[in-house]
Amino acid sequence: MPETVSPQDLAKDITWDLSDLYRSLDDPALERDLTEALERAKKFEAKYRSQISPRPPAPDTLLAAFQEMESIREQADRAMSFVFLLFAADTQNPRHGAMMQKTQERLTELRKHLLFFELGVAALPDGPAEMLIADQRLARYRHVIEKLRTFHPYQLSEPEERIIDEKANTGVRAFGRLFDETISRMKFRLKEGGKIKELGEQEVLSLLYDSSRKRRRAAASALTDGLKANGPLLGYIFNVVVADHASEDRLRKLPDPMASRHLDNEVVPAAVEALLDACDRNVGTVARYYRLKKRLLRLDRLYDYDRYAPLKSSGALIDFESCRERVLASFSAFSQKAHEIAKTFFERHWIDAA
Repeated sequence: MPETVSPQDLAKDITWDLSDLYRSLDDPALERDLTEALERAKKFEAKYRSQISPRPPAPDTLLAAFQEMESIREQADRAMSFVFLLFAADTQNPRHGAMMQKTQERLTELRKHLLFFELGVAALPDGPAEMLIADQRLARYRHVIEKLRTFHPYQLSEPEERIIDEKANTGVRAFGRLFDETISRMKFRLKEGGKIKELGEQEVLSLLYDSSRKRRRAAASALTDGLKANGPLLGYIFNVVVADHASEDRLRKLPDPMASRHLDNEVVPAAVEALLDACDRNVGTVARYYRLKKRLLRLDRLYDYDRYAPLKSSGALIDFESCRERVLASFSAFSQKAHEIAKTFFERHWIDAA
């Protein structure tokens, strides 16, 4: 392969084809799905609100409700996935950003009509809930019921939950989008060989794995300078997100800042604490690893930009097709089902390597 070829050149034509979702933002099916999903959600609320509470629902009723809600969510999420993927590939396109905001707002409106159901299932008394969980007709949704119920002690009233979700579009979600757009817009000035190259975040981060120490050092310097220049804005975004998290934790009376993450991850706090304790007790292993790496790299001192330095590198670039075969072989060794799923992503062009 010619030396003039860069890693970016190898990936520039590998872009995803989203036509399995919609043809474009102008595809009438996109608007139709968003509108239809909202109308279905309204009908869902009218039909099931009185059947979920105050009395526990019959298994068949709950099964039908879960199936209908799943279908509504799939229709709405299909639209959201398409818009998000377009935005992720090009955050600087104003149309993508506008559609992202519009779709988030429309999904918030849709969730308002489904919220009663999730809160109602979460609030089921223990006895009836256990009977429903054990019912074979609800086997497909057993885990959903169990997970919804873990959130019940920290949920607010339905009107309050609606307000939190709606305000998030101009709050924490908006700041998350601002962060993504800011990072994607940033250019990092890499000084190399008397020349200056402007690289994106992912490009400069990839150079921290380069076999050339000089290039790694230049990349680390470029990354630091670029982040410093945007420090006030990035710091403000971070502080707002942290403050929002703390505020919601107080409203929900969550015991500590990690509790909501534990609930989402379905882990008990004791397991996480055990993991953290094990890391603390074995910090010497990490130090030993870096001392060994320093010796293998034949360095007098190991700096932060040496952490990802390869111990051995051929310097050759690997083309996308070869990478594809390696990835699929790894999946196949792990699970044939995982291999088939990954293979579909390559065959249907659902990968955006560029």
